[in-house]
Amino acid sequence: MAYFHLLAAWRNQDIDKMKEIISKDICAVFIKEDCNTHEMNYDELMNLFQQRFKDDQDWRFEVMYRANRTDGNIVVTEIIRENERHELLEDKALCTMYFHKEKTSNKLVRFDMVMGLKD
Repeated sequence: MAYFHLLAAWRNQDIDKMKEIISKDICAVFIKEDCNTHEMNYDELMNLFQQRFKDDQDWRFEVMYRANRTDGNIVVTEIIRENERHELLEDKALCTMYFHKEKTSNKLVRFDMVMGLKD
């Protein structure tokens, strides 16, 4: 259940724990409202998280779908980022995460996030 540990680390803004779960070979794709995409490698993704974690905020996740595969699993989750007054800091996002089984643990190898979702 690597996804559970990743989301817990993300919620707690624990970048060190996230680094243990995210593969150095990750491919992260962010899809903006205008359908333009931005790809990030491991270092760029870690820098993004470090920038985001500078602010005091509450991360909420709703796992919408989870499927097992022979070599890992796929998880789809809605991501909500709020301030201390429970106000959205930005529009919601939908994220698909692909985990691959390695010798001793599962690693996040692909991360696709659709941004700018409205209710």
